[in-house]
Amino acid sequence: MERYSDDGEPAGAAGLPILGQLKSKKLTYCACVVVRYFGGTKLGKGGMIKAYKEAARKTVKSARLIKKEICLEYCIKCKYTQHNTILQLIKRNDIDIILSRIEHDCFFRIKCPIKLVDMLEAKCKELNVDFGQDLLPNQ
Repeated sequence: MERYSDDGEPAGAAGLPILGQLKSKKLTYCACVVVRYFGGTKLGKGGMIKAYKEAARKTVKSARLIKKEICLEYCIKCKYTQHNTILQLIKRNDIDIILSRIEHDCFFRIKCPIKLVDMLEAKCKELNVDFGQDLLPNQ
């Protein structure tokens, strides 16, 4: 989902040029805010587009960009006899364990990259293990 605002500037003169700069660098899950103070010279719509675009370009160019993988929290519930199999599956795929509880039934709350969710869900189904976002009982 993407959104932009011209916040009182002429339609398409502010938000769209800024958004265009973010999209041109393939940036996602980010925001760019440009504040413009009126200095007495009217730029016109074309001049405003150029000014906003250039401000966003320079900001993106000088920013320290951080790549983050999108992850979701899931729970895995298995029998105690399956604990090691599930633990190996989690570790083999470099999935972070947020919480684990080992009892008669074992629970793992994990932080799973979205690119691995389908694979993990299929593997859990194959092993007849519960997998979902709301399996861990309240503590």
